[in-house]
Amino acid sequence: MIRFALGLALPYLGLFAYQGHEWGLGLNDLGRWKALREPAMGFSAAVLTVLLLAILLNYRRPKRVLSRGTKTALRPVWAGVAISVLTILIAIPVVVFGSAYAPDWALLSVSSIPPALLVLLLCKSIRPGRCLACGFDVRASLDAGRCPECGRPIMAHG
Repeated sequence: MIRFALGLALPYLGLFAYQGHEWGLGLNDLGRWKALREPAMGFSAAVLTVLLLAILLNYRRPKRVLSRGTKTALRPVWAGVAISVLTILIAIPVVVFGSAYAPDWALLSVSSIPPALLVLLLCKSIRPGRCLACGFDVRASLDAGRCPECGRPIMAHG
């Protein structure tokens, strides 16, 4: 889940670095923090909304991308980056046209739900009785404690 959260935060940190001069990063003292408060609140609301949705979806039906024993270490990072980029693309017109009716953080938070659902529902679920790393059927070898295919310890799931 930490790698997934890192992937969620990377595009927002890049946006901060790129747009920093327009948000007052060049100002001294207190003006800098006042200028950063609004975009930071919106980005953190979007990230927290996606993390909460990921936890709820993972509780209902565990996803391979959110578990610790996945094959590739970068898959959760790329899932988080995809959600953040899609959220930014959806949020731009939503914030432009809806900022008169609701605060920007609420609009960013709401516009992060469809990309999170799309990406997380397209990710593979953990199949009960299968190794998390290689997908081998380990129901017959539970006594050994290790997967006979890849040698990783069998973790309890589903």
